[in-house]
Amino acid sequence: MDGKINETLEKDTKLRFPHIYSVEASAGSGKTYTLTLRVLQFLLSRRNIKNNNLTNILGITFTNNSAKEMKTQVLKKLKSLNLGLLDADTLSYIYDITSFGGDTSASAAAFASKAAENLIDNILSNYHDFQIRTIDSFTSKILKASAAEMGLPPDFEISTESSGITDYAVLKMIESAEQGVLEKFLDLLSRNISRDGIDFNPADKIKNEMKRLLEIESDYNSEFIADFSVQEKLDENLKPVIDGLKFLLEAAEKEGLEINGRFKPETIEKIKLYLNDKNYFGLVNDRKGFPYKNNKNSAGYSEKWEELYDRFNGYMPEIAKLKSLPYLTMYGSFKKELINAYKILGLVYISDVNKKLSRFLRENSVPEVYFQLGNSIYHYFIDEFQDTSKVQWLNLKPLIEESLAKGGSLFTVGDLKQALYGFRGADYKIMKALNDDGGRSFPSIEEFKKVSLKFNYRSDKILVDYVNNVFKTDLKRKVEAVGDPAGFLTYEQDTPTDETGRHTNLGGYCSTEIFKKEDKNKNHENKHKDKYNNDDNKDEDEPQGGLSEFNVLNAIEDRLLETIDDLVKVRNYGCGDIAILAQKNKYLNYLAGLLIEKGYKVVTQSSLDIRNRKIIREIEILLNFLNSPTDDFNFGSFIIGDIFGKKISLQGAKKYAREEFEKFLFETNLNNLKGEPLYILFRERYGDLWNECFDELFGKTGYLPPYETTLYIYKAFNIAENFPEESAYLAHFLDALQYAEEKGCADLNDLLDLIKTDNSNSNLNAVDSGELFSIDLPEVKDALTLLTVHKAKGLQWDAVINVFVAEENYALMPDSAKSAGGKGKKINYFAAESDDSKDNGGIGDAEDPDTHKPLNLFYITKSMFEGKKDEPSRSPYLESVYYGALKDQNISDLNNLYVALTRAKHEMYNFIIAADECPLPSISSGEKKFKNKNFIENKNAENAGGFDEETAVAVLDCGFCDIGYEYAIKTGSQYLSVKRGDVFHKILSEIKYAEDFENLDPLIEKCMLLLRFKPSAEDFYETKAEIKEKILRIKENDYLLKLFNKELCSVYTEKEYLSASGAICRMDRISIFKNLKESESLSESGEICILDYKTGHIDKKEKENYESQMQRYKSILKDIYKDKKISAVVYNIDDGDLFHF
Repeated sequence: MDGKINETLEKDTKLRFPHIYSVEASAGSGKTYTLTLRVLQFLLSRRNIKNNNLTNILGITFTNNSAKEMKTQVLKKLKSLNLGLLDADTLSYIYDITSFGGDTSASAAAFASKAAENLIDNILSNYHDFQIRTIDSFTSKILKASAAEMGLPPDFEISTESSGITDYAVLKMIESAEQGVLEKFLDLLSRNISRDGIDFNPADKIKNEMKRLLEIESDYNSEFIADFSVQEKLDENLKPVIDGLKFLLEAAEKEGLEINGRFKPETIEKIKLYLNDKNYFGLVNDRKGFPYKNNKNSAGYSEKWEELYDRFNGYMPEIAKLKSLPYLTMYGSFKKELINAYKILGLVYISDVNKKLSRFLRENSVPEVYFQLGNSIYHYFIDEFQDTSKVQWLNLKPLIEESLAKGGSLFTVGDLKQALYGFRGADYKIMKALNDDGGRSFPSIEEFKKVSLKFNYRSDKILVDYVNNVFKTDLKRKVEAVGDPAGFLTYEQDTPTDETGRHTNLGGYCSTEIFKKEDKNKNHENKHKDKYNNDDNKDEDEPQGGLSEFNVLNAIEDRLLETIDDLVKVRNYGCGDIAILAQKNKYLNYLAGLLIEKGYKVVTQSSLDIRNRKIIREIEILLNFLNSPTDDFNFGSFIIGDIFGKKISLQGAKKYAREEFEKFLFETNLNNLKGEPLYILFRERYGDLWNECFDELFGKTGYLPPYETTLYIYKAFNIAENFPEESAYLAHFLDALQYAEEKGCADLNDLLDLIKTDNSNSNLNAVDSGELFSIDLPEVKDALTLLTVHKAKGLQWDAVINVFVAEENYALMPDSAKSAGGKGKKINYFAAESDDSKDNGGIGDAEDPDTHKPLNLFYITKSMFEGKKDEPSRSPYLESVYYGALKDQNISDLNNLYVALTRAKHEMYNFIIAADECPLPSISSGEKKFKNKNFIENKNAENAGGFDEETAVAVLDCGFCDIGYEYAIKTGSQYLSVKRGDVFHKILSEIKYAEDFENLDPLIEKCMLLLRFKPSAEDFYETKAEIKEKILRIKENDYLLKLFNKELCSVYTEKEYLSASGAICRMDRISIFKNLKESESLSESGEICILDYKTGHIDKKEKENYESQMQRYKSILKDIYKDKKISAVVYNIDDGDLFHF
């Protein structure tokens, strides 16, 4: 670590207690190192720092891995200090900040060594007192110590996994629910359908909603309001409105009014259905004005329609509560069953721990809590402070205040720019509030100090400069639009400097490329997708389905593989040195399949059991139906799935929307009194679809073996063509079925049993289904890592490839896009509410957990409040809630981008797939390097025995590695292509003027020798004579020849310029004309002309990249030569083409 980090921590004799130190630690700035040294300072000090025994110090992290890492670092440094093996910088740092420091004499070193030895013995003898633990571990410790006072059994256990118990509680709730309650639930569910529709079987949806409601209550330390009368009150209040709207439609029909051009007859029928069903969400979504044109006999119909809708708008806050009302009707019963289940098992759910502790701390004094723990904590160290939730802070705050009142301290480390876990209840505003108020919320403190770690020890300078420029320049307007709570515009970061002030970690390579998103099936595919739906934000919890809705990654496939091939096969990076990061698991699953097909080892965070793929699950569902046609659930699930939806949307003669089948399923479920099988009713109503999709398949079932049946399904529904991104998984599924048949899987029953089980099937002992349906992953060692950005936080790799879909991240959307994210975005938003907060629009202070206000859950879409053009908002309250929640989402998007851009050490490649323009420009900056693998012995041999030009392996010195040329030849032709370009560039860099062409032979020889490149027919593309011929061709171009005229211009070759962002750009050739008149004789030229050389074939994509590069060069020179005209040309050495930019 650089010595300047010493400014972060003060010497222990200068510390004033009680105090709070808040450290802002940007990515790669040594957060763990600083926190570790602070802990060591407190443990080792014997002056000024009182109450610094193991039992008095608590380090809090948010993951078990972080706690383990911090403990390991403390012990490793103590061991090194004891043995005299600690690195010089860290040793000097410890001397500077601890009371035995000040000089590095032998006596001081002996004292430090002995202190470290004693401390190690103490920790190992009393390891349970070494308190570096997760926040959940700490709160559970308090619960354990105070179990009797809280009414808990002394031997209770805390469960961190509630899925099985929650499922059990849901089933018990449904089993025990009265018929009237279930009917009420289904009625509310059907009446409050939004455009997302409903599930045919709501059991899974109920489970997910119950879990979500539990989490929200835990995060807010409160409980939901369950006002079941809201629907009845709305029905009563809106009855005149609904009757009035019905009357106007009926009157218009009777009078034969012409339909307004904006409407279709089926749309009007849908509005009638909404009115009859009192489906208020439907009326909100289809609010486009009166659907008929007025005539002289119907004057005022449109005005009356608008007046009625204005009255309707007044009830929007109540309507927003209806979406969750069906689940809230059952939530109380569910919680009773859940509590009973936990009690039977003697467990306490981890999400309930914080609520119990909060209640206990309110009702008991903090000293009593410490008494129960058996010791007092005086010094708190909190890691990743930005990830603290409201309820966690509510519980920690009184404990910390008690410690500060007794002369203790609080040390926090965090980065607001890396706050990603808002969807889990984390609240970055806690850290921001503490920093903004200077610790005034803790009245006991003597001193509050806020410091920033300003050096990035992870990334090379090109990468650090790029990230700074992205947020301070490219995204400045977007950052300003959200108020910049994270400090993107004010933070400072650079690479470290040495004693002379020269920056270290120079170099690096960064590339950003924009790919045009395919607009395939845009209207159909994105209809039900919404990044602002709260359920979709929890990427870790989303189904691991395919990308059938998004054909977005096709654009980058070739470029991604080319980049990985270059890194691994050409430049000797290990696969373990490379990570691919994306926003969602489904993208990673797709890329994993692609890379596995290409023979790469892959490690991904999600399972590669193909039965977890959404597309495979749908095939299984259809097979279940074919095996048992009376199983309505499977048939119903299939017809509202992706396979059937894609089939009828792309190839059906008549277009059907998913809502059509959802409505059919729901009506059938309510009205099918005779119990007719669902497929028969479907066949009667949709005969054309049945004949096209199911009839032949249905008839063949039972006559074909499972493999052929599945193959027929692929063909009947065009699965391979409609889901090309799933090809690896679809092919593996067929291979698995074929193998199963060979082992005795003779019919659909056997096959379905095999799919459902995780172990060897009892009837097919030779087949292990877990192994059969898994795509074999290679060993973890030296494999490409695929992670979501959330999972990559805190990690680093030599090279990182980021895959972004621009429309899914606010930071990458066009500047013209509204902050709300565009039309139709939805938010499931929850806010605290109480009767005494009605003056504030019905919302209390949701950010203040001390209020303990009851909760209400709102479902808000823009159409609920957005008026017509130039009209005021229909509901200012909902608008403020909506945009407030969206602002938090946009802040999270900016943070997500920052984390992704700060994982790379040496090279970063950003692939951005955008339908529209992207605020980040395409760039390529820095220099790609070669990594050494097997050439240490070659280097040693060269150093030991001298250099023999005939026998030695040529070595290229390239920064952080050495690579042997002969080995590089074996890694692929791309290396030759790169080196070939280097040779031409080196030769041309030494040709400034026309006379320099006269003596090319020795120049070519010299450049070959400098680059240690042996030209021959075997090792190189051209002979020296052919190289000479291509270079002399430049003189045949009259335009270029003037750029080599000494009388007309001054020339600079390989000239380096510094861009406004701090990036170094090296231009091949710059000609500055002495005579404006002469320069104007050059077509499309000006006073300064940039000439860049290229080799190889230049396709359309490369030309676009070169144009971007030249525009950037021109911009740099324009900043320097403000009154000059600048032009740029690219010359292809191979084919003689000249491109003007």
